[in-house]
Amino acid sequence: MSLCLSEQPKILRLSHRIALSPTLQQAEYFKRACGPARFVWNWALGQYAAGLRPNVIALKKQCNIIKD
Repeated sequence: MSLCLSEQPKILRLSHRIALSPTLQQAEYFKRACGPARFVWNWALGQYAAGLRPNVIALKKQCNIIKD
């Protein structure tokens, strides 16, 4: 049984956009902090795009193998 558009729950999403003006030292830190997370995200996304559907534990194990 599906809901028609008028019956779907309404979701209110609030957000704030904040502009950053980091110093050179802060910008370098952001690159170091976000780089590994971006690599892992793109790598896991590639796994799914390749048709693989590993669970979270399998992804963590594979990532640790690559990392070492």
